[in-house]
Formats: sequence, structure tokens, C-alpha cells
Amino acid sequence: MQQASATLSNHIAELEALKTYADNLMVNEGIWKGKEENKFVEQYADLKNAIKAYISNAEDTKETIDDDIRRTESLKAILSDNMSKR
Repeated sequence: MQQASATLSNHIAELEALKTYADNLMVNEGIWKGKEENKFVEQYADLKNAIKAYISNAEDTKETIDDDIRRTESLKAILSDNMSKR
């Protein structure tokens, strides 16, 4: 689980970099006009929202994994302590 958490941390960092790139993307507005511009703007907004949602879900998943790790380690310590008292 610790490896999964570490791997997820790396992926979240990569996703944050992708989000920053998408947020800062400069588009030549002279190319996009009318319906094509509206379609592009909508799809671009959808892409940024999808990246943001994916990052949020990944962070939630990592937090769940980290919580499970903490609970497991705590239980392990309790059981180890109980075993040493016997």
C-alpha cells in the first residue's frame, strides 16, 4: 500500500503539471472564429475540468490509501504490544 501511495503521489504531481500546462496554454484566437471558436472554448474548458476532477479523485484515493496504512500500522502496533504481554 505504501508503494501504491508513493506511485499515486508521483502521478498526482504529473497531473498537476499537466493542469498547469493546460491552464497556461496560449491559443491564437485569430484562428478560431464563430462556431469553431465556441466549440474549441467548450472543449478546452471540458478538458481543464476533467483534469481537475481526475486530480481530485486521485487525491481522494491517495488519502484513503494513507488512512488505511495508518489504521493498519496502528492495529499492527496494538497486536504486537498485546503479543509481547503474553
